[in-house]
Amino acid sequence: MSYINTYLERDIQQLSNVGKLNEFSSFLTYVAARTAQELNYADIANAIGITTPTVKAWISILQRSGVIALLEPYHNNISNRLVKRPKLYFMDTGLATYLSRWQCPQTLEAGAMNGAFLETYVVTEIMKSYMHTGEKAHLHYYHDIDKKEIDLLIIEENRFYPIEIKKAKHPRYADKNFYALQRFGLEVQSGLIMCLCDDLLPANRNNWYCPISVV
Repeated sequence: MSYINTYLERDIQQLSNVGKLNEFSSFLTYVAARTAQELNYADIANAIGITTPTVKAWISILQRSGVIALLEPYHNNISNRLVKRPKLYFMDTGLATYLSRWQCPQTLEAGAMNGAFLETYVVTEIMKSYMHTGEKAHLHYYHDIDKKEIDLLIIEENRFYPIEIKKAKHPRYADKNFYALQRFGLEVQSGLIMCLCDDLLPANRNNWYCPISVV
């Protein structure tokens, strides 16, 4: 709680004149509960009772202070069937669970958000690995209007490296949407299914089960 108070009362006000601390606190809670989801400024504004420009300003503050990161969707000029909204991730899953009022690991484990928090952990740890080495990360997610989704795309040297994140030991068909990348003209490499398996194992002839513990 002292961290939250310090962040609200000192650090945020140094970045911008937030003014309405009660609304900002509600905003933080609302956003934390939607980690790993697509960012909809209007929905947040309506839920908290603030303006959309205020939401955009506050999201920018959280980005600049390293509290959240936005993962942009993959898109190009070939298709207009791709979702354009970024996904929002809290960089500290412990802070996100505290703000969204999950009281203990057991409650979170049994709750509806366990998959979102697992995805948040994996994606942000991969982001941090790039930050720590000083490398520029070309990270995206995939979502088209046919509801095909891929949690994470690493793009290097005109190659796709798809990653799906699942809270299961050996999830079946987790790579079923990887084929959607073939139409974009980039080489699609073997993908990873990050899951609760114990060892790196082949999921099929193209993709691998990979333990989440490696991130």
